Amino acid sequence: MADSTPSAGPTVVLVHGAFADAGSWAFVTERLVAAGVPVRAIVNPLRGISHDSAYGRA
Repeated sequence: MADSTPSAGPTVVLVHGAFADAGSWAFVTERLVAAGVPVRAIVNPLRGISHDSAYGRA
């Protein structure tokens, strides 16, 4: 998971879909961090809407 320095603005949360992982957001994450945007690329376990959304909130 990639984290940038916290700021006063919102944090961008990147969630991958099937056949990918959080590392697939590396290029996007690097660009957002360079622009000073807080970003989190979470690992999505793909176990169902309820489970995945609870996991993403944690």
